[in-house]
Amino acid sequence: MISFRSFHNSDPPQITALWEQSNLGQGAASGVTVDALEFFVFAQPFFDRKGFIVAVDEDRIVGFVHAMPAVHADETKLGDSHGSIVALLVHPESRNAGIGSELLKRGVEYLASLNVESIEFGSTTATNGFYVGLYGGSMPCGFRDPDGDFAAFAHKLGWEPSKAFISYQKNLAAGTRDPVNVKLIANRRKTTLDATDPSNDASWWWMTRFGRMDSVMFSLLEKSSREPLASCSIFGLDLFIPKWGQRAAGLGQIKISDEHAGNAYDLSLLLEMSKYLREQLITLLDACVEETATAEIKLLEVAGFKECDRGTVYRMTDETRAAYAQQRQSVADGQPS
Repeated sequence: MISFRSFHNSDPPQITALWEQSNLGQGAASGVTVDALEFFVFAQPFFDRKGFIVAVDEDRIVGFVHAMPAVHADETKLGDSHGSIVALLVHPESRNAGIGSELLKRGVEYLASLNVESIEFGSTTATNGFYVGLYGGSMPCGFRDPDGDFAAFAHKLGWEPSKAFISYQKNLAAGTRDPVNVKLIANRRKTTLDATDPSNDASWWWMTRFGRMDSVMFSLLEKSSREPLASCSIFGLDLFIPKWGQRAAGLGQIKISDEHAGNAYDLSLLLEMSKYLREQLITLLDACVEETATAEIKLLEVAGFKECDRGTVYRMTDETRAAYAQQRQSVADGQPS
């Protein structure tokens, strides 16, 4: 008999075992410890046990769903009208028995109790305060396509794709030649790479996620004026070493002002960063971009990144939204849902 309840403080060992036994793909860290889950999930200042719902078969946890409201625009607290189902996992031996659909329903009900109006199934860096450094590689980018056949599961329950992401990786130890052209050679002569602590001007929201990992802000500076031409943060992905077999770093968003666009400073920054990281014995760079970001995709591919995985975020269809609303009204009226 399957029962459902909110998170208990004694649950992390079983949650850790469930994570390891679920055969997640390349986008999920492996060899995860209780301490790692505590650090990146349960110890977050905004963790709400009511939003972490487990499925229990007798005394054994066989699944969980994790839901959270989005952050306010000023990035100082949660409680926006938007929310996400940031994680859903069912043990392989317990799948296709209705557990996942009931967990998803309960996650939606939790968000509805907080007056969340718009809900995503899957999440991005902008909406997920958990699992950064544990799932998604460089950043959360929805549910990875090979993990638990989320596409078929979501479609069956009335959710449709809303955002698609591509995961890219560059093997820094492969000996591949970086691109060379006149513009890149000129950039190398007049610029220098600078490394600083990215947390100096970071918001609370940034610190609660990326501040928990080793991070460096790289800037490409004009040598004489020290003017920043392009910048990007990277994050250590040490928990992925058992899965990927390499020391890896995750790539944040590359920032370049409009006045410097078209001068290949973003590409120069990527190439100089790659050389620096290789000297630090980091042999893999991971990046995730939205499928519609054609300029970023072209930049990564020119810099030697290769597509390795895909992820998807889903949204309710209008029919599903109406069905959930009807169920909530039935419960409010004291009728069976």
